[in-house]
Amino acid sequence: AVVWNVGAEWGTTLTAADETNLAAYLDSGKKLFLSAQDYLYERGATSAFDNNYLKITSFTSDTARTSMTGVAADAISNGMSLTLSFPTGYTNYTDDLVPAVGATNIFSNNAGTSSAVKIQSGAYKAVFLAFPFEAIPTAANPNNRETLMKKILDWFDGAAPATYSISGVAADGASNPLASVTISYTGTASGSVVTNASGQFTISAL
Repeated sequence: AVVWNVGAEWGTTLTAADETNLAAYLDSGKKLFLSAQDYLYERGATSAFDNNYLKITSFTSDTARTSMTGVAADAISNGMSLTLSFPTGYTNYTDDLVPAVGATNIFSNNAGTSSAVKIQSGAYKAVFLAFPFEAIPTAANPNNRETLMKKILDWFDGAAPATYSISGVAADGASNPLASVTISYTGTASGSVVTNASGQFTISAL
């Protein structure tokens, strides 16, 4: 897969030659992750790459959205909630997207419109973020850039999300079971469970 992060650039996000090379790459059945908040501002009116390969029907530039919510049951964004934090030197030029046939919204912004899509068309897959990857926080799982990157690459590879199940008994120092105790957990998912009358608990999560 190609991971292409434009960063804060707004004048030379992708050239026509870049688009031609990426189109040929995708036509050969490959995968692309593109993070570029100003790609559409620069190239959207003059290039067909956004329509033909990123499957964007239309867009609104520079809407300055500040948060992103994942789509329920989506393989990439399910359960994610991102409050964007822009690094020094970045201006929030996040865009709103209208996906075309072949693209699926994966993040709805705080106005309820799309700012990211995944594309599976023919042999290729792609993910396009119209906000900077760097603005994703370093928060607890799953709301951070590391988790998002892993989920994107897993989706590219067709890997199912890893699952785990943990069972146990909560007890005090004298081995007496502890009933109605809340046990919290964090990992690729986070939450809590309450022990039963015998101190038993089971954690099942992604």
